[in-house]
Amino acid sequence: MSATPGPTVTPRAGILRSPVTWLGVVVAVYFAASLALSLLRLSELHTSTWDLGIFQQALWSGPLRGPFYEAADFETAGVTSFFQVHPAFLLYALAPLYAAFPYAVTLLTLQSFVVAVAAVPLFFIGAQVTGSRWKGFASAGLYLVWTPTLAANLFDFHLEAFLPVEVFACFLFWLRKQYLVGAAFAVLASITIEAGPVYVFLVGLFFALPPIREGVRQARIAIASAGSQSRSRAFFRYLGQSSAKWLRRSDVQASLGLMVAAVLAYYGLRYAEAHAFGTAPSVFTAFSGTAQSLFQLRLTLSNLSVGFYNKVAYWGIILGLAAFLPFRAPRTFLLIAPWMGFSFLNVHAGNWELGFQSGFLYAIPVMIGVAYGLVGLELRPPPRAMEAAASSPPESPSPPAPSRSRTGWLGLDSSKPAPWMYGLFVIAGVSLALSPINPYMFGTGSGYLLTIPDSPGYPNAQFVADMVPAGATVLATPDLFSFVADDVSAYTLTGIVGGLPYLPFNASHLPAYVLITEKDRSMLPSWLSTDLYQPSRYGLLAWTGLSPRGVAMLFMFGYAGPAEAVAPIVPSYESFSGSQLVLDPSGTLSTGVASGCVYTIASTPKSPGGIWNTAGQSLGTGNYSVEAVVSAWTPPGSSAPSAKTVVMTLTSEAWAQAQETVGSYTYGELSSGCYVAYFNLSVPVPLLNWVVHGFSKEPGVVVGLSYLAVAPRS
Repeated sequence: MSATPGPTVTPRAGILRSPVTWLGVVVAVYFAASLALSLLRLSELHTSTWDLGIFQQALWSGPLRGPFYEAADFETAGVTSFFQVHPAFLLYALAPLYAAFPYAVTLLTLQSFVVAVAAVPLFFIGAQVTGSRWKGFASAGLYLVWTPTLAANLFDFHLEAFLPVEVFACFLFWLRKQYLVGAAFAVLASITIEAGPVYVFLVGLFFALPPIREGVRQARIAIASAGSQSRSRAFFRYLGQSSAKWLRRSDVQASLGLMVAAVLAYYGLRYAEAHAFGTAPSVFTAFSGTAQSLFQLRLTLSNLSVGFYNKVAYWGIILGLAAFLPFRAPRTFLLIAPWMGFSFLNVHAGNWELGFQSGFLYAIPVMIGVAYGLVGLELRPPPRAMEAAASSPPESPSPPAPSRSRTGWLGLDSSKPAPWMYGLFVIAGVSLALSPINPYMFGTGSGYLLTIPDSPGYPNAQFVADMVPAGATVLATPDLFSFVADDVSAYTLTGIVGGLPYLPFNASHLPAYVLITEKDRSMLPSWLSTDLYQPSRYGLLAWTGLSPRGVAMLFMFGYAGPAEAVAPIVPSYESFSGSQLVLDPSGTLSTGVASGCVYTIASTPKSPGGIWNTAGQSLGTGNYSVEAVVSAWTPPGSSAPSAKTVVMTLTSEAWAQAQETVGSYTYGELSSGCYVAYFNLSVPVPLLNWVVHGFSKEPGVVVGLSYLAVAPRS
């Protein structure tokens, strides 16, 4: 009795050799790494009002208090709703999540998650168009290591981060002809931000183009086969027939419907932006037709010359980091070209520099171009045995050798992948090297504001900020605004050109609290800085010396009690040359020799008054010595005063501290050579924005300064 052989069973590849498994690994790794780096930026106070703080405040104020009010755009443009800046109806879906977890970490976690999972639909796009899941994995993996992806991810929080997963999903389901599901993602993209409907339109155009091209090709054939006397008649007859046939196709109907819906959605968003949430302020143009529907973009041909070579270099870099694969699929430039035009006709550098949210916008078309560009590329080179057999004459058949299946690199049938796959690994490495994950890479965008390892002190700054009572008016610098953003009474200082015309504070109406860092104190308006020098107006409530942005300070209007110290300020030696000092109206920056002393700053003859002052610095508690090397002389045509005439004084002052004269110096002292104006300073409480002023007192005498030094004294 002979046994009948059963069916051959092909063993399944192990789970570790599945591209789906590796997709899950890289998505998880990207999510964890991008979130860790985002939290590192947060801990270093590199996040700011623009754009983490505005979303915190908008989501906290929610649909009932604003709707979605945020102070930054109110102060700069007078808008009372975030929707007057961006018609982002996705905020209605995010508001409940933020209400449940009102923390900056919530938004950063959400952003890293949606950016990471966008690789999943991209994987299936690549797998479907190439017929290979490994090529789909290559598309998804390149997206996750692509420099603009991570650099944009690390720039605070932006709604543009949601577009890749939404548009990739819409594209995938349109590719699969599952139009209802694809339409759902198109709706999500459209309500995310105004760039969403533009992408939805481009997706519809991308899928409507092949039937159009086929119709044109058939029309040309029909015209070519017609007689010379009837070509025009054949063209119009065939055009009518093919158009009717073309419009009956379900895929064409779906794509055209998607394009029409996208146009209506875009105009609907713009109309709501200008009318539905309050009167649009003068800086925004009201909606009135096609010409003004792009009013916020300010796209003009004159902008082409602004940073032109930087724009060319930028697109060369981001396409190069995509291995220039989109060039193998020219149709994908239907998606890429509009965004290239957008960047070239835009004046804002954030649209052509790494480290800004524009990286999310460009990732969508470029990575779809990568997926289509992989079509036709072999995963492994042809076996050499097959090449030899093809070039050798046939021989007598011999019994086949036993088959020894070998599964090698990434589960393929050969241990040697095709050369282009090595190239992708090299490009992936270059992308990581150019990204913020590289501590030696200093990009221009905000996403590169990152220091590894991080600076200590974030909890200290949080402790100081938490001393602001709920509902109290507070004015905060951008790096600390995130701590107080969950309150409609919180306002922010910004570096926006043009100032803050709608800021509801001035010299006669001061905020109850002022929360600033040492590095951003220059943002204070002059009227507020003046009031901080008056102890009768503001007192120092709390401070911390251990902050990534220097000393963090909280001032309270009318406070006269002791300051609460959270962490000490470490005393340090400071030396100032002339160019490092701030000139007052009576001072000039010049170098010369007088009375045997080299000077770098001199007072203006016959114009007594302030000569110079030190840039504000912070002094921790302790004892200090201050030395100013000065000299004095009489210019030609002036007579020398008596030796006892006071020709210079030094004063010392700091925020929330009274001004004090620390030294008066006579002509006899200063005219004899390099005189060291020396005084000791005892600091029982920290001095914040401490300055030393030099004043000329005698119009016929010129006072020169060589340098100033401040040193801790044991």
